[in-house]
Order: sequence, then structure tokens, then C-alpha cells
Amino acid sequence: MKYSLFHARIRNRCSNLNGDLFRNHLSTSPKCQCGCVIEDADHFFFICPKYNLQRQQLFAATRRFHPLSANILLFGKESLTTEENGLIFIEVQNYIKATERFLKVVLDLPCLFICIKMRLACSSLCGFSGTLI
Repeated sequence: MKYSLFHARIRNRCSNLNGDLFRNHLSTSPKCQCGCVIEDADHFFFICPKYNLQRQQLFAATRRFHPLSANILLFGKESLTTEENGLIFIEVQNYIKATERFLKVVLDLPCLFICIKMRLACSSLCGFSGTLI
């Protein structure tokens, strides 16, 4: 599975984080399942209590690049070498994989696209409500 794809989607604000879905009129709420008001990149990488263990591993693996920000995790940092930015990106992709946050989305995307195209409320995998906001 290409976790670089998820990394790029988060970078471009077109991921399946609820904040991105809401911003792109594909969800009725930006709220995270943990109860936080918005599930965006900052929340996913730095705040969500669901991923505390995975976050500790990410921070330990990227310790020499601290302080981190979502911008550094997503785009890299100009003052770092290509190899150093590559190491950050590998660890970000390991984090994305370890959280399993996007696993269900990969399996459900074909269903979601069909439901959106047909404007049907899904009774199967993707949970699409049948209306675009």
C-alpha cells in the first residue's frame, strides 16, 4: 500500500480526515471521533488521543528534527537536506500506516465514488449520506 499517497492527500487538504471532507463538501461535520471540534492535520499528528502511542514513536524517530510542525511533517523544511526530509517523510508514512486511520477509506473508495456519482445513500461500505453539502 502506498502511504505516500495518504501523505500527499493530507498535504493537499484532500484526505479523508473529517476536516478535509467537510471543507470539500463531502461531510456534514469536521469533528473527530475523539470528540475534538475538527480533525485536521494538526489534530491528527499532534493532538488526537487515539494515536498517542503511534505519535510517541513518530516523535522518537524524528527527535533530531524537533521542534516539529504539521508543515514540516507534510512539506519538509528548506534548511534540511533532501535525505533528512526523506527521513521525515518515511516516518510520517510509518505513522500514517501505524494509526490505520486511512485503512477503511482505501477499501471503501470505490463504493464512495459510485454513491456520490449516483447521489445514493449508501447502505454498504462507505456510509455516504446521499447528499453533497
